[in-house]
Amino acid sequence: MKKTFFFISIYFFGLISFANAQDNRKNQFDVLNYSINLNIRNISEKEIAGNTVVKIKSVQNNLSNIFLDLAILKVDSIFINQNKQNFTQNDSQLFVNLQTPLNINDSINLNIYYQGNPTKDPSWGGFYFTGNYAFNMGVGFNVNPHNYGRVWFPCVDNFTDRSTYDFHITTDSGYMAVCNGLPKATTINTDNSNTWNWKLNQPIPTYLACVAISNYTPVKFTYAGKSKNFEVILAAMASDTVKVKASMINLSKALQFFESKFSDYPFERAGYVMVPFSGGAMEHATCITYPLFGVDGTLNYETLMAHELSHMWWGNMVTCESESEMWLNEGWASFCEALFLELMYGKESFYADMNEKLLLVMRSAHIRDGDFLVLNQIPHNVTYGDHVYKKGALTVTALRYFMGDTAFYKACNSYLTKYQFQSSNSIQLRNEFQKFTAVNLTNFFNEWVFTAGGVAIEANSYKTAANFVELNIRQHARVNNLLHQYIPFKITVFDKNGDRYIYDDSLNTYEKQILIRVPYDFFPEFILVNENNELPLAKTYNLQTIKGTGIKTFTDGLLILNVQQNTDSAIVLVEHYWVGAKQYEVAPKGIRISNYRFWNIDGSFDNNKLKGQCFFNYDGTKPTNPAAGHLDHTLPFTNEDSLVLLYKAPTTNTWVIHTDNIRINGGNKMDKVGRFTTNKIEKGMYAFGVYDDKVGLTNLIKKEANFTLYPNPTKHILNIEISENLMNSKAIIFDINGKEIQQIKLTKTNETINIDQLSKGMYYIKLESNLITPTKAFVVE
Repeated sequence: MKKTFFFISIYFFGLISFANAQDNRKNQFDVLNYSINLNIRNISEKEIAGNTVVKIKSVQNNLSNIFLDLAILKVDSIFINQNKQNFTQNDSQLFVNLQTPLNINDSINLNIYYQGNPTKDPSWGGFYFTGNYAFNMGVGFNVNPHNYGRVWFPCVDNFTDRSTYDFHITTDSGYMAVCNGLPKATTINTDNSNTWNWKLNQPIPTYLACVAISNYTPVKFTYAGKSKNFEVILAAMASDTVKVKASMINLSKALQFFESKFSDYPFERAGYVMVPFSGGAMEHATCITYPLFGVDGTLNYETLMAHELSHMWWGNMVTCESESEMWLNEGWASFCEALFLELMYGKESFYADMNEKLLLVMRSAHIRDGDFLVLNQIPHNVTYGDHVYKKGALTVTALRYFMGDTAFYKACNSYLTKYQFQSSNSIQLRNEFQKFTAVNLTNFFNEWVFTAGGVAIEANSYKTAANFVELNIRQHARVNNLLHQYIPFKITVFDKNGDRYIYDDSLNTYEKQILIRVPYDFFPEFILVNENNELPLAKTYNLQTIKGTGIKTFTDGLLILNVQQNTDSAIVLVEHYWVGAKQYEVAPKGIRISNYRFWNIDGSFDNNKLKGQCFFNYDGTKPTNPAAGHLDHTLPFTNEDSLVLLYKAPTTNTWVIHTDNIRINGGNKMDKVGRFTTNKIEKGMYAFGVYDDKVGLTNLIKKEANFTLYPNPTKHILNIEISENLMNSKAIIFDINGKEIQQIKLTKTNETINIDQLSKGMYYIKLESNLITPTKAFVVE
């Protein structure tokens, strides 16, 4: 399923919570098949009537009660063979009392007659009657559980119960009913109605079953798959078929791509049925319910086509076992949007799509979904939120990057084959993928799936010479206090012409020193860590070659340049880090630096040739519309006079107040919206700060020194070795948020510090003296 609207607030609305009642049914009985026989004529009446035969096998002895889900529709009678059964029902549940109890492996055909007006979700999903169309969308965003097969047939409505299906749908003459599976011979009835017969032989959950009725003229073709040929049916009104063919001209290629990367197509046919639905599409197995706006005769919506098609593997062939694991369905399908673009148009298209998702996740997923969320523990009200779709896709991209393409796609095939037509969870996916890589996926899943937030890696200082680059690189946790055990990355070294030298490395500590030797005829100018965001970390950026003057917008860098003089072409890199700068690196006392974001400006340009201004916009508002504000809302300021712009030069570790700028209020000094405008474009790091007399951690310092920590990680003690010129200095321990935890006076060159009082996590230690000392991290296990 894919939502194409920008945002929807999702709240609990359901008739009743079924989750607990459903849990035990798998231990009582198994539904083998649904035979759905419905009369859906005179669409304007918005009614359905008929019966569903539920074939049930008992998995326990003395089974005397069957509980099924059925929303609103009224049951008239229930039979087993010719024997009428007693039952009770409410607005959402149907309870059948069996006259003859069942024992293990006994099976029955429960024939349930019902009729009524099927309901639809107040937001998204359910059963729709619109003009000459009647169709269902298999989930409901505002109901609990989200499965919504129960709006049109009695069923076990959850993600784990799977059955085969037979459909016999009677319509008025001139109408066609399209359902899952293979078409069977149509019955022409004596009253001029038609009964459309379909059969699905692969077991699917109830939310993936479908019916759509209209004046359809099907477009059919045969696709030559890897292991079999099968029919593709595109159902649309005759007036729409030309546009359908044009918009889905690359459907066969999408099938080819996904078969080549994942596994053979798992069903006996493929298809889309067009409906007038404005909210997106639904991945009903073999019969995707697809919006008319997506077949406008252009390729504007082909990622929507690819998203839904990929669900035949990710969601339909293997289904998440619970709604909290929805990223296994929707995150993978969102990844497949970008994969389709990559295979269709090239790797740059993949990067463009993923960077769009990355910016959305970094800026607003936690705002729109209400918090930073653990990916496999998504709350019910945001099952279909940005974490599931967008962060899920980014996590799949990271997994691919960690493993490499060959191992990744082999693992995809093995996982899909092992769990075909079953449900699965994140642990099972991790364990299967682990068979194909030496990378520790326990750590990966702990860091990327089972923990909220993220991580960034930053070259916090570097210098270049004729044939080498020397830099210090470190990781920044976003939200959490987690030290990532392994982060692979690339460093791109640029010369003044924009030519590249690529260096591969990895980080398994808080920070490390790196020396990159480049070819003798390559003269390094600047660096970019993790070009293209191949590994989706907590940083977005733009790299532009600027010619001429005028306003230059760095959308992903959240920065604007006003170029006033440019006598040569300039390469400008603007990186926007979605993590906080380090409080202990702020030189002036009494200033709190942003714990949310900072910038880095770099590139190949001469300050004497490229002249102009940088616009650093601040926004501390928290509007109800999550698409705005929420950028500097964590800074404790009310009056904008307390705001400052901080600066850190490329070769230092110290933040100082940037003075060569003008602050312009947005409307007034109290609205928390405005801009710092610098008077020149200068390389270095920038962040917002605020005067706060509770903060006073470091002083301006002049000379350099060093010290050593061990063991690291540690449990009970921490040894610190210093040079004699650091004797009598003070060691200060901070937590990850910059809060001072402990101070120790260093009276000898080797001190042992007791850290039993520290809880597990990452900490920093800095020496307070009149010398420059690096801040170092250590981990308490």
